[in-house]
This record gives sequence, C-alpha cells and structure tokens, in this order.
Amino acid sequence: MLNKTQLKILAYLIDHQDKHLGIRELAKQISTVYYLVQRNVQQLRLAKAITLETAGKTNLVKLHPQANQQHFLDAEAYKRLLFYQRYPTFKVALQKIIQQSESCFLVLLVFGSYVQQPRKDSDVDLLVIVPTSEQAELLGSVIASVARTSTIRIHETVVPESSFRTMLQRKELNIAQEAKEKHILIYGDQLYYQLIQ
Repeated sequence: MLNKTQLKILAYLIDHQDKHLGIRELAKQISTVYYLVQRNVQQLRLAKAITLETAGKTNLVKLHPQANQQHFLDAEAYKRLLFYQRYPTFKVALQKIIQQSESCFLVLLVFGSYVQQPRKDSDVDLLVIVPTSEQAELLGSVIASVARTSTIRIHETVVPESSFRTMLQRKELNIAQEAKEKHILIYGDQLYYQLIQ
C-alpha cells in the first residue's frame, strides 16, 4: 500500500511525464520536504514504480516503464479524491452520468482547464471512450440531461475505442493526447491503462 507522499509523487509524475525533475525540484513541485521525498523516491525505486536516471550531479525521477499497474491505479484514485474534494458538486453530476448511462462506456475522464487552472467561465471537459460509435448517441443524451439539471457547464467529447487508439498514435496534438497528458480518471481506470499501452 502506497503512503500519501508516494501517491503525491506518482500522481505528479503521471501528469508531468514530459518533465525531467531531480528529487529537490520534485519536492518543491509537490510541496513536500526534501528528505521525505528522497526517502519515498528510494522506496518507489525499490518497488520498481519509478526509475532514477543520472544527469550530471542530479538523479532524474521518471515513471518506470514496466511498473506494477496497481501503483498507477492507486495514484489515479488519489488524484480523483483530491479533485472531488476541490469540486464537490462535480462528484454528484459525474456519478449521475455514470448511473444513467447504464455503463455503456469504457472510460470517463476529465481533462482540460479543470485539471490545470480553471477560469470562472470554464466548462468541464469530459472525454468519454465507448466500445462503438452506436453508444455515442446514448451518452450524448445522458450527459445533456445531467447538464440541464446541474449548475456545471459540461463539454463532452465521445469517441469510440478504436478512434481513441488511432488518435494516440498520431504525431499532431489531439484530444486523446491532451487527455493522456493531464487528466482525472473518473471511471474505467484499468481499461484506460489497457488502452494507452
């Protein structure tokens, strides 16, 4: 079981895979004292959740390419908990979408401004991954129904699984790549990690 500091480290690394940080900079980014981050980085390295790459006098902290998937799932659950604590009204709306959709989708995640720095007029960007394009219509009507009864402005993008996989392989920036970089997984954590492998 991962402790809170380890969850913070992994959650940060999941959302910042393009950054190359040493332990001191990582500690600053997650607002945790250096010695605590250093000790937990070593524990995560021994658990093969992260790797340390030497760059001059610094050890760069990166996610381990063959890490146990459960470490990532725990970090995703931690990110979701923090998101719901920060935006409690979203939890109600998102759970309504899950219940009313009769589980016709594989993955539901939040991406965009609410994962980074929302403005007052920002809407919630949802990416919904469905098995086939037939489910997209049903999901669109469910989300529209929930949005009408909620104070939250929702902007959804519904894509079939095959389209999501294709978008991930493209070089130009697209919704799938943007969501992969920074997201909050609401539903379908394990399936999401199978899709991005």
